[in-house]
Amino acid sequence: MPYQEAILNFLTAAWLGSVGACIGSFLNVVAYRVPRGESVVRGGSACPQCGHAIRAKHNVPVVSWLILRGKCRDCSAPIPARYVLVEVAVGLMFFMLAYAELFSGGANLPGRPINFFPGAALNVWYPRWPLIGAYLYHCTLLALLVTIALMDSDRVRTPKPFLAAGVAVGVASQLTWWPKLFFAWSEKDIPYAPLLYGGGVILSMVFGLLLSLTPPYQRAKKLRGSYPATVFSPILIGAYLGYVAAVQIFIVSLPIALALWLATRRSVSFTTAAAYAIPTATLLFLCFWKQLAPFL
Repeated sequence: MPYQEAILNFLTAAWLGSVGACIGSFLNVVAYRVPRGESVVRGGSACPQCGHAIRAKHNVPVVSWLILRGKCRDCSAPIPARYVLVEVAVGLMFFMLAYAELFSGGANLPGRPINFFPGAALNVWYPRWPLIGAYLYHCTLLALLVTIALMDSDRVRTPKPFLAAGVAVGVASQLTWWPKLFFAWSEKDIPYAPLLYGGGVILSMVFGLLLSLTPPYQRAKKLRGSYPATVFSPILIGAYLGYVAAVQIFIVSLPIALALWLATRRSVSFTTAAAYAIPTATLLFLCFWKQLAPFL
């Protein structure tokens, strides 16, 4: 029945969104600790003001922040709204991509054959693993891009091991069995996936280098003493989606970054606006990949 299918789709997307919110909470930890050389697995979360450990019941994404009214339970120090906004944003990313990619049977993916069995029931609960794998793969990319954006807004350097690990996951996936899950290429191109993606990473690095030479990034480097973290975003996108997608997503992100920059009345730098625009543009690109492909 249509309404039952709609309810199941919404509940499944909400469940995936809640998982995304939990991952968003973890990304806040990663963005804070990794640049400082701290472990992300050892040591629980604690209030930076009073040092008290955050209780498990107060560590539920979004809900705990609302219940505590954005304040520490022990010292009443304000908890930055950025934490809950990241949790909500990542949750919405997982939610939206579930509808666009999972429930549509991969209708957003170029080269994907038409799936005549859409919906959560026939793609998630009766799992179609290639499609679920592609969804998780794209969610991983979005999570990495959000982490880079958080580091950029904190004006800290993106650790090279973090970037290298992220790129390695994408490259290793493309060099092994993952090309069968990547529908942007036709079946005849799968044997050449190592060459396509190996070259794609190199070309994406060249694109990132050219991006770093533009006036906004040169100005940001002069002020910060290092390049903004978003210089590395095209390299990650190239490792996961190919260099063509890296260029296309950058094009899509430009008007979004400009709108964010103007909306904040230029209180933030254009490169910081671009840091948040890139994961947003990547989500939109993934949701409408097949529809955007002919125009980009």
